[in-house]
Amino acid sequence: MDAADGWLAAYGLALAVLTGALLLAVGVALRRARLGARDPDRPARALYRQFRKRLASAGIDAEPHEPHQSLQRRLEGTGRFDPRILAEIFSSYERLRYRQHERQADPRALRQLRRRIRALKVGEVKG
Repeated sequence: MDAADGWLAAYGLALAVLTGALLLAVGVALRRARLGARDPDRPARALYRQFRKRLASAGIDAEPHEPHQSLQRRLEGTGRFDPRILAEIFSSYERLRYRQHERQADPRALRQLRRRIRALKVGEVKG
């Protein structure tokens, strides 16, 4: 094998590696786009998980399979939270999570839900 064959082999290997990397990048991008199209309510679910983590830090656990309506009734029954803010959180979440007519969640509605979650005084007894 002479020097020209060595360079040709190295060039072929480099080309194969670059092609593989390009195909992998395209595959990952397509997969993300496809998942995003199938799961447009992902941001709302992420905010809801964040909300449940805040509740857990205050000692209120919610099972992953517990429906949000059930959790809302349970929270209202504790008397620890402002029922108006709870109603706003859960109605916003429901609109964002279960809408069928939109492909993407409304960024303004997501920001509003995030603000409502932050406004909820967790662990503070309502007086």
